[in-house]
Amino acid sequence: VKHWSQTSQETILISNDNNHSIQLPLAGGADNGQLVYFIEPISLLKNKTSTTILKGGKIDFDEIILEIDQHKIAGYTLADVQLLIETLSINGKQIKL
Repeated sequence: VKHWSQTSQETILISNDNNHSIQLPLAGGADNGQLVYFIEPISLLKNKTSTTILKGGKIDFDEIILEIDQHKIAGYTLADVQLLIETLSINGKQIKL
């Protein structure tokens, strides 16, 4: 059995539309007593979002987010995380998860 820290990965994302921020399929959050997690997988080949993965390969269903651009997000509500992603990724800027 591996500790979660041994399987964590860094992923860098960018919006396909330079005029918009990154939109991710997320759920959970502190308001639900959970960490924020993905409700749909994202990969280089099968990607229903308008987001491109620059580094990291893929994001699986139910993967949790621990940090966004060095902001530790444990304790954040889903709305807080979505606002942080929107703010950091505006105008085509990449973000690191």
